[in-house]
Amino acid sequence: MANILLVEDEAMISEPFSIILRSQNYDVDVAYNGLEALEYCSKKSYNLILLDIMMPYCNGVEFLEKASLKTKSPKTKVVMMTNLSSGGKEIAEAVRLGAQRGVLKANMTPKALIELVKTELAAKD
Repeated sequence: MANILLVEDEAMISEPFSIILRSQNYDVDVAYNGLEALEYCSKKSYNLILLDIMMPYCNGVEFLEKASLKTKSPKTKVVMMTNLSSGGKEIAEAVRLGAQRGVLKANMTPKALIELVKTELAAKD
């Protein structure tokens, strides 16, 4: 079973996303900001992190800088999630820091979320 960390500060998104992922038998932890996500990552390794860009205390890009996943956990895949139409700069920086890609949360139907996760987990490094 794959371990997924969902990092999303909006309960209207994190709750349904976590329910959908758990219904597919994934082990899902939910962090509500980047600082909480750093704490989770210090205790457990993840196959996939679904990471919001805009969050309080520590945004997604800051999380990637502090987590140093490229060196500490190079097999962990990261997908940045945003609803910002102008989020291209942040996604580009996140990819430089180790994220695989960025997606628009507004486009994440349950089916699209499941397909995204399956695709990322199946991708070779």
